[in-house]
Amino acid sequence: MKTQLYVCIALFISVQGEMTADQKKMTEMLHNNCVKETKVHEDLIVAASKGTFNEDENLKCYMKCLFAQMGVFSDEDNSFDKEAFIEMVPEEIKETTIAALGKCLPVGGSNGCEMAFNLNKCFYMHDPEKYMIV
Repeated sequence: MKTQLYVCIALFISVQGEMTADQKKMTEMLHNNCVKETKVHEDLIVAASKGTFNEDENLKCYMKCLFAQMGVFSDEDNSFDKEAFIEMVPEEIKETTIAALGKCLPVGGSNGCEMAFNLNKCFYMHDPEKYMIV
């Protein structure tokens, strides 16, 4: 049985289990690019995936980087493109995603990194079993 997951930061949202080679390659590319850009420590990403969101600027900016790389976050005005995000989501989890976005948006924060971080925390709080960060 497959478990639905939020792939945040962001990342993007996917279905756990049978990821295609292209999906694996894309998530790895997003992860590697954003780790390199933000210098975040891997252990902070792992902790966030389990619900421990450390107040670390590099982690916060890693989450923003993932959204920006996906094309759903604008650095110019620190806005999140809800519609573009929903379009990326597989049909089988659109309803869950829309509910999470309805609860979590608009999200506050003093800058784009903090906004992305707060959005990820909200996604986790909305449904911890379906949350995943790459």
